[in-house]
Amino acid sequence: MLARSPRVIARLTCGVAIALFGSFAPNLAQAQWLGPETDGLRAIREAEERMLPEQTLIEDALSREDHPDWLSGLTRPDLPLRFTPAVNRFLEYFKNDERGHAIMASWVRRSTRYDQVIRSELRSASLPEDLRCVAMIESGYDPTARSGAGAVGMWQFVGPTARELGLVRDFWFDQRRDPQRSTEAAARYLRWLKDRFGSWELSLAAYNMGYGALLRALRKHNTNDYWVVAERGGLPHETTRYVPKAMACAVVLRNLELFGFTDRDAPLTMVDVPAPAGRTLDELAAAAGITVTQLRELNPHLRRDRVPPTQPSLRVSREDVDAARVAWATLPSDHRTHVLRYGETTRDVAWMYNMTLGQLRSINGVSGGEDVPVLTSLLVPDVDPRDGRREGGRLVVPVRDVPGVPGRTRLFYRALAGDTIAKLAEIFEVSEAELLSWNHVTPDARIPTGIVLQVYVDPQQDLSQVAVLGPSEVHLMTIGSDEYLAYHAGFPGRVRVIYEVEPGDTLSEIAARFDLAVEELAAINGFDDADALRIGQPVTVYAPTANAAPPVSETR
Repeated sequence: MLARSPRVIARLTCGVAIALFGSFAPNLAQAQWLGPETDGLRAIREAEERMLPEQTLIEDALSREDHPDWLSGLTRPDLPLRFTPAVNRFLEYFKNDERGHAIMASWVRRSTRYDQVIRSELRSASLPEDLRCVAMIESGYDPTARSGAGAVGMWQFVGPTARELGLVRDFWFDQRRDPQRSTEAAARYLRWLKDRFGSWELSLAAYNMGYGALLRALRKHNTNDYWVVAERGGLPHETTRYVPKAMACAVVLRNLELFGFTDRDAPLTMVDVPAPAGRTLDELAAAAGITVTQLRELNPHLRRDRVPPTQPSLRVSREDVDAARVAWATLPSDHRTHVLRYGETTRDVAWMYNMTLGQLRSINGVSGGEDVPVLTSLLVPDVDPRDGRREGGRLVVPVRDVPGVPGRTRLFYRALAGDTIAKLAEIFEVSEAELLSWNHVTPDARIPTGIVLQVYVDPQQDLSQVAVLGPSEVHLMTIGSDEYLAYHAGFPGRVRVIYEVEPGDTLSEIAARFDLAVEELAAINGFDDADALRIGQPVTVYAPTANAAPPVSETR
């Protein structure tokens, strides 16, 4: 049973990776791009494609190290530096090209906001401080940057990499946008790459093109020398531009005055202060006399513009700590937390706490059409929830007659959009074959929203995260029984109709047309599920009446 748990599967996957590769798996490989297509990054990408076409890149790798006279006396970065023509072209672009200088000036100005945090984390990991150049070329030091490939944050992590590195991305947070947490993750990743490849040139190349892709390139060319594989054209063009660009940026960061960069932002100081869950940043900024812009700048990892229930605190600047503590202590939260369970919809939660669905979505910052993932902690009014079911009364459940399973408890689960047999088997820690044997379902089709499945579970299993019904909460009817047929004959809002089969009709299509389950339609007519239909054949259905409310499609 243990291996079917989602959490255990995640741990096993990581464990295999650790066994094979040490610390992080090669699926950490960055599907890296040069960063989000902001004006500055786009301009540099276009400039480097002009300056460094493919043939030039190969020739540069063969060239002897040299640098222009104006670079004499510079302070060298604490990364390996080789003054190839490509590095020199970037340095010239940042110093003497009007557009290049302006772009670098904006990056340098922003870099000082986070320089203290980044350098401190790199030092703690015993890494060169000038690896801060990676954040510069990836995002221009913008923690909210997003690329077209879905990479996010200053260090431009894609989702799988972020998860492997322990960064949380859920309904409330995206720690890829957190300057502190993302830098810690970047330091771990860069240390891991250096331990594997042994040189910073190769580590930077891997950060851009991915661990696995670089390893394959080195094996193909039978070398461990970055310059050799670059000379042979064995790397993507963007990677052979990426490494010299990183070296050039490291030089600039060590020699700001030489390049004419003197305008810098003040460093950001960040202190966590307790804040009432559910309150918006606008409310809290007004109460503490802080601008909401500043709160957002210090908390770029928040996705809902309000204090999440899972971490009721906000970062403020050091000079605003006292004002924030006093002001926010007088703003108690009037919310509690409800965790959305498997089999539960936001409509169910709204009913439980006597509110409208719109109110629930509003206080949680849910945008129109957005689904709320299962196991999300939602803000709800601080009142006791209602007992029972939203529809009222016991739920009528047509079931197949299954003898009890010794040692197990019989429960019922109402399916939602996206549920699958495989997923439900994991949740209830049963086999797929067992789940299929207890219900009229097949793994070859989607599970219709709203059908109720019966399951037999270990009575000791923790189902606190699953919305289930016990036998006393349902009215069971055996499919095809007299009670079942009589119930459908008098089903409120439906009328008995004789439908004549048309060319191309199937049992499932007719069932869907009249909002019935295939099993129900088969039972009403005494069909076997596999029976072929004949054109003109009469089929009895119970169709919604013209004035009956249309069925509601339940989503989370």
